[in-house]
Amino acid sequence: MPEARRFCTEVQQFSLNEIDKSQLNTVRRMVAGLLQGCDQKLRDTISCLALWLLVMRPHLLQIWHGDCVEMLLAAVIAGVPHIILSGQSLSPLRRSPYGFEGIEESLAFPILSNLMRLPGMYMTNNSRAGCRDYENWLGLPPGKVTYTPNLFDLTQWPSPDAERVAALRQDIGLPEQARVLGGMFRFYSVKDPELWVCTALRACAVNPDLYAVVGGEGDALPALKERIAATPFAKRVLFPGIIADVPAFLSLCDVFLHTAHVEGLPNAVLEAQACQVPVVTTRCGGVADIVAHGESGFVVDERDENVLARYIGHILNHADFAEQAGRHGRERVAQHFAPEVVMSPLEHLYARILGGEKKTHGTNGVAAASTARVDVLGEKAPLVSIVLPTYNHLDFLPAAVDSILCQTYPNYELIIVNDGSTDGTSSYLETLTSQRIRILDGPNTRLPTALNRGFALAQGVYRTWTSADNICLPHFCETLVRALEATPDAGFASAPFARIDGRGIVFDHLPGRPVYDRMFCNNEAGAAFMYRTEIARRVGDYDLELEGAEDWDMWLRILDVTRPVYVPSLLYQYRWHDASMRVRISDKVRQSSQRTANRALQRLEQRGGIGALYPQIAQCEDKKLAIFHANLIFGSRMIEAGSFLKEHAVDYLARAHALQPNDLVAMGNYAVALAWHGRVAEAEQLFARGMAVDSQAFGRLRDDCTRQQKNVGTYYFGCATIQCPGTQESELMRRVEQAQLVYNGTQFLD
Repeated sequence: MPEARRFCTEVQQFSLNEIDKSQLNTVRRMVAGLLQGCDQKLRDTISCLALWLLVMRPHLLQIWHGDCVEMLLAAVIAGVPHIILSGQSLSPLRRSPYGFEGIEESLAFPILSNLMRLPGMYMTNNSRAGCRDYENWLGLPPGKVTYTPNLFDLTQWPSPDAERVAALRQDIGLPEQARVLGGMFRFYSVKDPELWVCTALRACAVNPDLYAVVGGEGDALPALKERIAATPFAKRVLFPGIIADVPAFLSLCDVFLHTAHVEGLPNAVLEAQACQVPVVTTRCGGVADIVAHGESGFVVDERDENVLARYIGHILNHADFAEQAGRHGRERVAQHFAPEVVMSPLEHLYARILGGEKKTHGTNGVAAASTARVDVLGEKAPLVSIVLPTYNHLDFLPAAVDSILCQTYPNYELIIVNDGSTDGTSSYLETLTSQRIRILDGPNTRLPTALNRGFALAQGVYRTWTSADNICLPHFCETLVRALEATPDAGFASAPFARIDGRGIVFDHLPGRPVYDRMFCNNEAGAAFMYRTEIARRVGDYDLELEGAEDWDMWLRILDVTRPVYVPSLLYQYRWHDASMRVRISDKVRQSSQRTANRALQRLEQRGGIGALYPQIAQCEDKKLAIFHANLIFGSRMIEAGSFLKEHAVDYLARAHALQPNDLVAMGNYAVALAWHGRVAEAEQLFARGMAVDSQAFGRLRDDCTRQQKNVGTYYFGCATIQCPGTQESELMRRVEQAQLVYNGTQFLD
């Protein structure tokens, strides 16, 4: 507060004592009606904040912490006309695996994805990576999140005098001539202190005069201290706690090491470069905005202590490079993070808002594309054919059509197949005047036939289709075309999609990633997709006998002959309501899905079976282990809940069990597959063997199988399984993941 008062004309501190209690009760009732089912403490917090905002009546509210959804919800409820939300490093989806503090992704996604569609909502982020990550996660068009980097004023960062530096060196316990590897962070999982320490040990082992010093505190620190104490480097890897004199500490360092999993724009790296210290960092978040690889340090893709230690050694052993890197780092800070540079995009955003910028919107909250279209792929913008079959969905059809007409991509055709609608759809279609649209009327022939009729007229290089009750986000075509244009050996592209209810409210999202071995068991390709016309001609039309699974069958036949590319950007909204096809004909979907899965498995067996599914087996050093993992993992996928290949799981798991009879995962999952077939005695023998080693896991399996007796031999059998080896434990799975194409719109990702 004292610092705020130094720079602001007026500062008011929020206090419950300033709230009128009778007014608070009124707001509480309003909030309770809007946020039914929420925790009472959360509702009370939002009520207090909303009342304060109703009293203050701000024209513009800047929320500086992207996870502060309480204030965001309060601002929307209070009717604040303009709200700027600053994203917190990367999205919660990217932060959550590392235990980073903040809001749960499952709560943050529906709140932010719905609110960001409202007029007057803006978002900023302090790194380009963070801007792109929030756009991808929420399905926002590129450029929607404003880049507002951290400010660093070099005039307020004077070089410390020699006495300060010498005193700190003595306090830490560093010899006069020792070279220093420095670091500063909180000892939490997101910062990966384990990797920092392992890298420091490697570097110290190679450089006898090197000391590693990392400042900070946190839950992981005591265990690391204990571990280091048992090594020969206990006196050379030092943990001084929180460092008060940061400029003096950085002046001691010869190299600064940064190892975080997830970052926005890390101030510690800015500070190191301001002190002319070369930086070695893992590639995380916005570090590439700060560190110029090979110029002011190194941005390393591999999270490997040996690789990081080699880069540290290069800096230590090449004095000329280290000196040049230090100068270049300080120049980058001055050039890109000076106050006059950093404040410009935020001032421009304020000017847009306070100047009364007008925005246009399409139907159902879909942002309208500019009428002045540009060729987003230069001179080459191949034609995309979009087929939209519709049958009695007039309530949703206009929004679906508008979402396509609002595409940022300049070259597409929309073929609407009116499949015998009787609800006034024909009259609506007569009002459409766009030259991009062709309408095909006819009797009701069901979805597969309607798709084939539409694509028979298609002239595009690429194809996709959408349902009459779904929404293509404005950058849907552009993003998928870019991915396919960048990957000539990929014939199919897919992306995440959000599920919305009948009112268009987002409630969750699904990855839509076509993982090949999982695709055989159930439809994981999702709703946001595009594929090459030449591939479609090779594999044939949609199968008329597989209504409800015709799309899954097509994806499997496409993936038989080409590779997929995945785009981690939310591009589509799938409407989940009582009249949607998945709900209306679920029995037919299950029957069609069963046939689809079995046909795909037969084709796989004809192409070579497990070796065709996992060609990476040939690249593995231990091929016998790779074959074991292949059979184990594929068989386990088959017996999972939701799989349509449960009857075949026993064959693959029997092979895995024969290869390694004592492996508990193979033993347990094979027993589950036997239980599905009603082979209770054989399953019980395996359960008994496993109980002797892991009574908890195998007891759970046996209990689950007992509870599933009524579903034996059916799709509904849903017994738990033991988790299979992942990329950390299996060379095969590591190679499979490395072979997958992932395209983020500008570059390929691992």
